[in-house]
Amino acid sequence: ASIQGLNTGIPYMLKMRTLYQSVFMSGQQGSGKTSALKVLSLLIAQEKDSPAQIILDNEGEYGDLANIPSCERSENLMKQHRINSLNINKFKFINIDTDKGFCLTLKAIDPVDLPYFLHELTPISHDTLQTIIYDIIEENKGKEFTLPELKKFIFYYMENEIYNATSGTKSAIKRALNSISLRIFDLPNRKPIDFESM
Repeated sequence: ASIQGLNTGIPYMLKMRTLYQSVFMSGQQGSGKTSALKVLSLLIAQEKDSPAQIILDNEGEYGDLANIPSCERSENLMKQHRINSLNINKFKFINIDTDKGFCLTLKAIDPVDLPYFLHELTPISHDTLQTIIYDIIEENKGKEFTLPELKKFIFYYMENEIYNATSGTKSAIKRALNSISLRIFDLPNRKPIDFESM
């Protein structure tokens, strides 16, 4: 399957593993993206043996999951598709707020998936970064990395000629690794939230 690349218009191929655990949603402001994801999250939370959900919310839109703007047309559409009203008491919401001393840790995810957090990368830069991370993991089997540690390795490996990274690709990867979208992982003076602490 493929989706159109946001920056380039080049088809962006998703591996089946990634496709089946991902959601891609776009639309104009006010078109209902946040409301749709709130409903989806709450519906998943009501299922028996539902998985833990981590919502990366840099803009603070999901702090009140139960507050979902609606109108009569929306409610009729939900009923038409047999989406029942939500039982808010069936889930527990834990807000991991970086301002309150918490962050996520790279140790809790597969580092090879890190490029999926960097939407500004072109497909070529994305693939180059993923290959570098894969090689780092292979050559350091058993080691868990924090984001600052992994970044040092990436910058070192990027200079290796086997990756054929152009200066443009290198600078794009360096910019992306310093972007705001990664300022939720392994922050100084913040307690990392991992599976054990959850």
